[in-house]
Amino acid sequence: MSGEVSTGMTVSIDVLLENPENLRRVKLANRQTVERYIRMNARTAAPPIVLDKNGSILDGIHRTAAALESGRPDIEAIDPLDKLRNEARKFGQWENGEWE
Repeated sequence: MSGEVSTGMTVSIDVLLENPENLRRVKLANRQTVERYIRMNARTAAPPIVLDKNGSILDGIHRTAAALESGRPDIEAIDPLDKLRNEARKFGQWENGEWE
């Protein structure tokens, strides 16, 4: 993924799986956990996955695998550092993708 990931966005599963490490980890996801998320997603929305600014999945491999198997085209995601970067921008401490 190019650019930074924003807080509270919807991300294409196809785009996530363009990252070879994401794809490898989704393929190796524990089957029982994936099936549990598939059943849970039938009743309620799973928590968003957590991405870094490059689109690597930090938390949510099983949720991503469940969404993929369920035929969902996208998944909710957050970048936990996005809020911190936005606050730093207000004070001039984050410019051009770098901490000042």
